[in-house]
Amino acid sequence: MNVLFITSHLSPTNGWGKVAVETIRRFTRDGHQVTVLTDDPADVDCGTVSVVRVATLHSKEGGRTRGVRILCDLVQCRKLGLPDDVLIFCLTEDLLPLAAKLAKRGRSLVCFAHGTYAIKSLRGANRELYLKSFDRCDLILCNSKYTQQQLSLVANHEFAKRSRVAPLGCDQMISEEEYLRSIGQRQNLVIAVGQLKPRKAIVESIQAFHRVRERFPQYEFHVIGDTRLTDYVSQIEAIVTQLDLVDAVRLVGKVDANALRGYYMRAKLLLMPSINENDHFEGFGLVHLEANSWGTPSIGSTGCGHEQAINNGVSGLLTPQRDIDAIGKAMLEILGTERSWMQYSRQAYDFSHTMSWDNYHRSCLQWISEAVGRPARHLEI
Repeated sequence: MNVLFITSHLSPTNGWGKVAVETIRRFTRDGHQVTVLTDDPADVDCGTVSVVRVATLHSKEGGRTRGVRILCDLVQCRKLGLPDDVLIFCLTEDLLPLAAKLAKRGRSLVCFAHGTYAIKSLRGANRELYLKSFDRCDLILCNSKYTQQQLSLVANHEFAKRSRVAPLGCDQMISEEEYLRSIGQRQNLVIAVGQLKPRKAIVESIQAFHRVRERFPQYEFHVIGDTRLTDYVSQIEAIVTQLDLVDAVRLVGKVDANALRGYYMRAKLLLMPSINENDHFEGFGLVHLEANSWGTPSIGSTGCGHEQAINNGVSGLLTPQRDIDAIGKAMLEILGTERSWMQYSRQAYDFSHTMSWDNYHRSCLQWISEAVGRPARHLEI
């Protein structure tokens, strides 16, 4: 199969980029003829693949002049020399209008919907453009059932019937032997991993942690991630001081991959009960699977993509959003006894093996094989 991947992210340090890299690597491994169009300068090994880098893909920028920018990018795309039988796979929603323009002469089009960004594109000045672009798709792959439901609700359009769910995966970080050995290295440590912003519910997590620490004063809570949103960081620091947790809560900031692995191996719990803000929500929650792959159970939220990433009561627990009492009770259920934690840890490690990137790839191939060649109603863009 001849495949053109289009993506604005090609670095595994963020969610979009991680999905792009893992998807491209597996299509390449299967022997497909793969070309990648991107303006991400990241030098990532995606296998035997032709990467066409341009300085800037202008069409990913919003605004009412987007149509003109799409035409500029189409000029850049002439160098690709696309055959008529190419499958165009748009991995980031910001470039879907460009991908839809390229999907002519009977070319099939697949788009990946990550969550918030798919929904955001259907709001505001570019709604009609994106409605037509999504409608051009033969298949829309969603990272979770929740994303699929939100896409159908916000779009209220026929194309939502052509959406399917391909849950994301994770790398298997340690062997069984290494996992068992890590049990003795665990510390009384709870972690959160991700950019410090309101949607990550760091303030609510600290409030819940405070209640748990009344019973387990030996525990610490380390928050790992980008601290650029200084207003929210100030809120976090204020609640830490107010609750007298200065010695227990640490804002670590961003760390490299090796340091993050060390945190996953030492921690007993990942605490990330994210909250929805208007159209902004967690489409999946890769960080939960990543923690599980080290044998670290996690706590997330209902009403978002965490329902796909966490096997509730097995790999961790789901709690109602913003419910401090429920979050605290969930923490106590997992951390309350050594036996309870060992059970959740073992289950989390095993669950991560059922959520591999290879399983994700098989889902993608299944849905693509069913969709490609099936005529879809197309609107002129």
